[in-house]
Amino acid sequence: HGMKFFVNNVTGYVESAVVAFLKEQEEEISGSFLPGKKPPKGLEAVETTDQAGMRKLMLEADVIVYSLHGQLRETREALRVLQRGFEGDKIFICVSSVLTWGNTGRPLKSSAGAGEGGEEEEEEAEAAEEAEAEDDWAGFHERDYQQRKPATRFLDFKTVEAQVLSAATEQLQTFVLAAGVLYGRGESLFRDFFKAAWCCERELGVPNFDGKQGGNVVPTVHVTDLAAMVYGAATSPPESQYFFAVDKGLSTLREIVTAISKALSWGGVRVMTDEETEALVLEDAAGAAALGLDLRLNLEESTVEGMEIDWLAEEGLRKAAKRVAREYVAMFDLRPVRVAVLGPPAAGKSEWAARLAKEYRLPIVRVADVIEEVLRDESSPAALKVRQAMAASKDKRIPDVLLGRLVKRRLLQPPCQNQGYVLDGFPRTWVEARATFRKKGGAEEDEEEGEGA
Repeated sequence: HGMKFFVNNVTGYVESAVVAFLKEQEEEISGSFLPGKKPPKGLEAVETTDQAGMRKLMLEADVIVYSLHGQLRETREALRVLQRGFEGDKIFICVSSVLTWGNTGRPLKSSAGAGEGGEEEEEEAEAAEEAEAEDDWAGFHERDYQQRKPATRFLDFKTVEAQVLSAATEQLQTFVLAAGVLYGRGESLFRDFFKAAWCCERELGVPNFDGKQGGNVVPTVHVTDLAAMVYGAATSPPESQYFFAVDKGLSTLREIVTAISKALSWGGVRVMTDEETEALVLEDAAGAAALGLDLRLNLEESTVEGMEIDWLAEEGLRKAAKRVAREYVAMFDLRPVRVAVLGPPAAGKSEWAARLAKEYRLPIVRVADVIEEVLRDESSPAALKVRQAMAASKDKRIPDVLLGRLVKRRLLQPPCQNQGYVLDGFPRTWVEARATFRKKGGAEEDEEEGEGA
């Protein structure tokens, strides 16, 4: 499009995603970065302490992008710079948050013939209860943004939003993107959930905000999709100055945490106790406010609907959890460590396996433990095969192919997939190795017999 973009704080979570997206579009980029940070290559950038340098780059740009996340004062300063005058036309894009709607109450159903005073309030309360019970309300629409009431910690966000919107002139177009709770590119608010899932906690804790047990609706958006929306607003400016920058997921917190658990761990969740939830709030009040958000949005005829976006996660984190989990693993280079300790009898295999497992915090996989686990579930097909094989063998040995498949099943469990494993004295034969490590569909799928183990 031949446009030049200025992005403030290019190493920030949102801003780095915007820069990465703009690079893919081969746009010209300049920006600022915090002292001590290293800006990405391929763009002209100055430290935020260099006010003159920032002003020069900003006034040279066609599109200026600021995020309010940790940059409220800086956004105000940028507006003041632009209000002093500039040449040509510019677009100012402000990334804000749906948390500026955090305390917005549902609209009450109209009550015909309502009286005055207490009687009117009582009828309104009854109408609200009726609306809640019927659950037929479609949600807030972005065109009603002037009615929004922010969560306590986001009052300043709303103030700056108003300043951005009112700064529009014939020369300056301004837009506010009310971004959903962010995820992707290594995570932000959901990082602890992904970390717990990667560490294979059996049940991930779901915060119990206001007694809703994770039933609160949390609007979300992948940070790369948000960057695409920023780009869309710059290259094809919409009619509305204010719009929701969210995906179509509109899932509950419990659904999101369950999806993360299934993507990286065992799939279980539990509702946190009140004490655990309170500790979470005390540790990160702003983050808790985002996770505790309960906001239903009406996305019909929304601005984003009219944008041509190559979505990364259009249906939200719940549907894209596996993809986002892979992104999380890649971002932190979480590669599993896989070790097989082999050797002749009495060579000390088990001792070294235990030492390696302790040093690298890996699960040990022993044949005896695998068989014991299988037989524990007496009704399972695997247990039946093992019992039949042992009954058919004089020394109760299990065929190599079957044993390899049983070990393979253990290696496919979340702990071994995420962290890795230490195999203690296994595999002992080529048939065992082939049955364990060869991909599905290989020759060993048709093998039913092998050397005894």
